[in-house]
Amino acid sequence: MNRKSLIVSFDFPPIRGGISTFLLTIAQSVPPEKVIVLTEKNSSAPIYNFTTYRKDLISRSGLVWPRWLPMLYHMFKIARKEKISLIQVGQILPFGICALVLKKILNIPYIVYVYGQDLIIMRHSEKKMRQIRTVLKHAEAVIGCSHYTKLLAEQNGALPEHTHVLYPCPTVRPSQEYNRQEIESFMAAQGLTGKKILLTVGNLVARKGHDMVLKALPEVIKHTRNIGYIITGKGPQYNHLQQLVRIHQLQQYVKFMPQITHHELHKLYRACDIFIMPTRTLKNKQGQSTDVEGFGIVFVEANLYAKPVIGGDSGGVPEAIKNGFSGLTVNSEDSATIAKAIIKLLTDDPLAKRLGQQGRERALEKFDWHKESKKLIKILNG
Repeated sequence: MNRKSLIVSFDFPPIRGGISTFLLTIAQSVPPEKVIVLTEKNSSAPIYNFTTYRKDLISRSGLVWPRWLPMLYHMFKIARKEKISLIQVGQILPFGICALVLKKILNIPYIVYVYGQDLIIMRHSEKKMRQIRTVLKHAEAVIGCSHYTKLLAEQNGALPEHTHVLYPCPTVRPSQEYNRQEIESFMAAQGLTGKKILLTVGNLVARKGHDMVLKALPEVIKHTRNIGYIITGKGPQYNHLQQLVRIHQLQQYVKFMPQITHHELHKLYRACDIFIMPTRTLKNKQGQSTDVEGFGIVFVEANLYAKPVIGGDSGGVPEAIKNGFSGLTVNSEDSATIAKAIIKLLTDDPLAKRLGQQGRERALEKFDWHKESKKLIKILNG
């Protein structure tokens, strides 16, 4: 690694989510003296072996405009102090604008990470799309989390010869050996002993499709009442999902676990029979896409535990799930189709085991961070 870089992002631990985990993995993939991180203040922030600056990046004063001027100030100050020679942009806007300004002032190149929703959610604003196109066009490199997001970036100004794919990869490879009694005790404490378990892990946002699983459950229950659906995570859809549980009278089948530890998550992956997250592309009234899943590392994580997965056939998810091999992709707008996929895996045990085992083998081979990190280092070295 021959350049010292500054990673700038709103999403960074202890913030949870795929982007946060991805950027932490990137920071930990280079020598600690070669990376600096700038992110938002957080009183519960962990300490790492690389230098981390936590600042108020957005002004809350009506007298400061644009509101991201503090971000630009901190980036400029850190770049000079730490002798930064590359900026890694975790979000296109507004960090990308700041990186572009610093490129012109300090002649520091930058690279941009894209995830899908960041490119789609701004389509309502031509001004912001012009900014995105400019940021991507002048980047030294643009890194997508899937071929789907790479194509989106190229359609929005990124130069194809400068655009790359870097798959997010699980950094922990669970052994197939585990303490079954410990898992059984954990599930007993949750009141889920002996049940077939569906599991969704992710923020409670509309594109994840939790609501469609709930709408599918009444049909599933007709075939097996011995079922439990665990929903982890927090988010704006929580109240809506609770309402759906009441409407469909699913109180005895659905358990919300909004706050879990990594150790508990490990137990949930072990205990579940199917991992499900029927992600979908959201659209506005004009039919324009407004949100999408760029990849879906949770599908790969579940596969590592030899669990079959069900996901929506949209965005970058078909790259995370090989349909019919590591799991099933479904039309996530059709609850009947989702129910059919769940029932199929619950009633065909040889199929479920085969998909889970093939998924594990695929995850170990294709989504290996040791391999992906070599691609990253090559990009960072320029």
